[in-house]
Amino acid sequence: ARMGASSARRVAIGVVMCWLLYATGSSSRQVCYKAAGPCHQHPEWGGSLDDADFGYEQRNVFASPEACMDRAREYHEWCGNGDAERTIMVHTLSGVYAVYP
Repeated sequence: ARMGASSARRVAIGVVMCWLLYATGSSSRQVCYKAAGPCHQHPEWGGSLDDADFGYEQRNVFASPEACMDRAREYHEWCGNGDAERTIMVHTLSGVYAVYP
């Protein structure tokens, strides 16, 4: 049976959240994650990663879940991704996430 879009999205978010629980890295921030999505114009920024210094220093994504959510659109546009491709941001302290578009 085929999953609906909302079910598939919930499964994807669940997988991402599980991955984030076990993620390790050099950054001690690990609060605002780009959890999925390609990045055509900047391939090194594709996939899952902690937000850039810009997000923490200029957008205050550590303290603001809303600012972290706004980064989904910013990444999506900066990467030149199409409408069929999703960019997901997760704010790990609050559990809030955004899917763009």
